[in-house]
Amino acid sequence: MRVRRPLAATSLAVALLAATAACGGDDPPPANGSPTGSSSPSATESSTSSPSPSQTEPPQRESAKAFIRRWQLAADEMQRSGDPGEFLAISGDCAGCRDFAETITDIYEAGGSIRFGGTSVGQITRSGAIAGNPHWDADVRVSATKVKDNSSADVRRIEPQELTMRVVLRRQGDTWQVVDYGTVS
Repeated sequence: MRVRRPLAATSLAVALLAATAACGGDDPPPANGSPTGSSSPSATESSTSSPSPSQTEPPQRESAKAFIRRWQLAADEMQRSGDPGEFLAISGDCAGCRDFAETITDIYEAGGSIRFGGTSVGQITRSGAIAGNPHWDADVRVSATKVKDNSSADVRRIEPQELTMRVVLRRQGDTWQVVDYGTVS
């Protein structure tokens, strides 16, 4: 499998699918020899409404799965509002995350907008490690998205998409930070 890194894009769906660079070779098997079980989003995690502080603040000793859901919620909110603050705060040193946030910020600063119902994160499984950092594969469904790139642009519609997103994490105290992310092909 290859992991592809997103470049400048206009929604998470496009960012994750507009791939250009491979991000590693063969991955070692998961530490325990088998993938972890599924994790279904709770009612609050899969809600399409704006997150409350309790949805975006990490719990004590946050699991990787809970972090990935919280990180995706922050990405969704950034796309709705144009404010990358929370997303960047929990993304760590992830260059792809910064590029994605810059793209979203550029759209809003140019008078554009992004309208979508959010992303549903389904099953998340530990799938290996890259450079000693664990990575997790998440089944993701991105709702239909309407993007207006700037104040004079026509609105583009991006159809709903289902994909597998790989998120490489690093433990940071009681929570995690994103090292890299992309789609699995």
